[in-house]
Amino acid sequence: MTPRIVSVTEGGGLTRSIAIGTHTLTADEPEPIGTDTGPTPGELLLAALGSCTSMALRALADRHRWPLERVDVAVRFGDRGHIVKNVGLTGDDLEPAQREQLLAAAGRCPRAPPADQGGDDRHRSRPAGGTGCVRRLSAP
Repeated sequence: MTPRIVSVTEGGGLTRSIAIGTHTLTADEPEPIGTDTGPTPGELLLAALGSCTSMALRALADRHRWPLERVDVAVRFGDRGHIVKNVGLTGDDLEPAQREQLLAAAGRCPRAPPADQGGDDRHRSRPAGGTGCVRRLSAP
């Protein structure tokens, strides 16, 4: 796959138009700083990390033919600016070992910043029919 060029052009105020191949996005800041016509750059970063994680888990489950029905990822910045990922795995027939391998893979998303570069991924699994458990994969 040939990498696509991402280009960013200035709009009015803080609004930015982002072109990625044939796709276009808008980035902005909320009012009163910007006009809130799109997500902030930080939100776009979180969206990219969440999407990468979800896609990586789906590819792993499909490759192994595991009964993963659904992957949900919620990503936010924590109190100290670290990245917190909440990973929801749905699949009543998933074995605990498969769930653990999927969570381990979530921590290795190739686009996530490594812990030594300021990344601090915290993953939460919400097992079907049970309460969530927190699994810390890297030290803050």
